[in-house]
Amino acid sequence: MPGVFARILFLACFILSARELPAECIINARTDKNTVIVGDEINLSISLKYKEGEHCRIGDDAGFKKFRLLKKEVKTEKNGGYVTDTYSFVLTPLELGEVSIPPITVHTSEDAGYADEEGPIETPEIKINVQGVIAGGQDAKLKDILPPEKVYERTYLLLYILGGIVAAALLVLLLLRYLKKRKAKNAESIRSSPPEPELSPYEEAMLSLKILEEERLISKSMYKELYLRLTEILKRFIERFYGFNAVEMTTSELMLYLMDHPQPNLDIAEMKDFLSLSDLVKFAKYTPEPESAYRDFNNVRNIISKAARHITGETAGDGGKK
Repeated sequence: MPGVFARILFLACFILSARELPAECIINARTDKNTVIVGDEINLSISLKYKEGEHCRIGDDAGFKKFRLLKKEVKTEKNGGYVTDTYSFVLTPLELGEVSIPPITVHTSEDAGYADEEGPIETPEIKINVQGVIAGGQDAKLKDILPPEKVYERTYLLLYILGGIVAAALLVLLLLRYLKKRKAKNAESIRSSPPEPELSPYEEAMLSLKILEEERLISKSMYKELYLRLTEILKRFIERFYGFNAVEMTTSELMLYLMDHPQPNLDIAEMKDFLSLSDLVKFAKYTPEPESAYRDFNNVRNIISKAARHITGETAGDGGKK
């Protein structure tokens, strides 16, 4: 019998020792100030220190009845088998007088097992004295101000306005005199200088091609600018030489017009090939080879030269005087 009793006693001690022990949680709560003016911010810091593997935290249901929560942060540190969680709250009071930051429940590993007979673990209550911006607190009253007094001040606004009007009129007068003198000077210069002779369509086209060639757009890979200028030179020559509005026509419109109205010595097929390729370069972002660009440059020159050959006894240089 003594042996059986000893076994029962050992088993009871083993069961009691296996029961989960209450979690140890060291709580430290403090604020950076206890007297504030309404609208000020209060920094509340709560630190929880507990062993690693245990459970000790502040729940998301923590509320501050007489304060507005502006910011919340949590920082965790581990040292020597212990964990320290530091909760930082930024609060602002909503009432005047002495208000309290209420106790906040701290959840531990006991919540999932055995309950604490002494009640839940909470942070201590912290009292804050909230003062108003007006001396006297809630009983303070605003004092009436003195009635406004009339203040007479000398003003020169009317003189400023009149001076501005006179100055503006003087500037306008000077500007008109300057423009009149300049106009008379330009007219005298025009009368004194002889008019420059107008270039024929062929001469103008050849001069434009020479200027374009000197710009060396092909070596600069400026193909879009090159074909745009070549198209303008060709269409302007056709317009002046044959006497119809070719500059404002698209490639399709120009080809249809020339099919219905053939022009002497104008190579329509060669011109169509050039204008079609030019549209690809200008609108479809097609990049030709340098050799092809040089060839198209010479093709435009050949089209203009062929068109300006002897027509009814006239030379290429005076083709526009038909």
